[in-house]
Amino acid sequence: MVMDYRGLNGITIKDEYPVPRINELINRLGKSSWFSKSDVASGYYQVRVAEHDQWKTTFRTRYGTFQFKTILFGLAGALSTFQRMMQHESDMTWCPKRTRVVEMLKSDLAEVTQVKLFDPDKDIVIKSDASKYAVEAVLEQDGQPIAFEPRKLGPRQQGLPAYKAELVAIVHALMKWKHFIGDREVSVETDHGTLGRMLVQKKSIASLRVLAEQAGRV
Repeated sequence: MVMDYRGLNGITIKDEYPVPRINELINRLGKSSWFSKSDVASGYYQVRVAEHDQWKTTFRTRYGTFQFKTILFGLAGALSTFQRMMQHESDMTWCPKRTRVVEMLKSDLAEVTQVKLFDPDKDIVIKSDASKYAVEAVLEQDGQPIAFEPRKLGPRQQGLPAYKAELVAIVHALMKWKHFIGDREVSVETDHGTLGRMLVQKKSIASLRVLAEQAGRV
């Protein structure tokens, strides 16, 4: 979606917050020993517009009139607002409390991701999910994880409708773990309502078969 906010920007009081120069940021790294990198997906959409200002972003479509609740590209002051939120010059002081929190997180994460050995005599359950950028699945037995399978989607795949992406996740998991599955019955759990309904409708089976074949080639 592309919005033309030149009219709004023309009457907006400008927020001239300085943006760091790349060469200055690089020069500050010389005495550092530890480096980390983080990225905020769709960063502007993580920042809310003040509720009393949201009406100013109103736009009209054939489906009705809408307004943005978060910052979007093209608004005057968007860059300054985002930069100000990222500007943290204070040093972080490590303390025993932070150490305990990290250890607790590590313990909890290890508990839910500790894989078990596959048992050919137990039922198989595959839980899958999909987002715009990736698909993932977990193979379970008796509620315990046996294997995890994440997969990043390419540019072409990222344009798939949600139910097709969910189907890609399922097909990919079935193909990845076919050495476990063989000719056994498998339970697949998905949180996508439309795909779930299609799976129980006889008239949808043919179309799903085609989609599954396509998903296997994606």
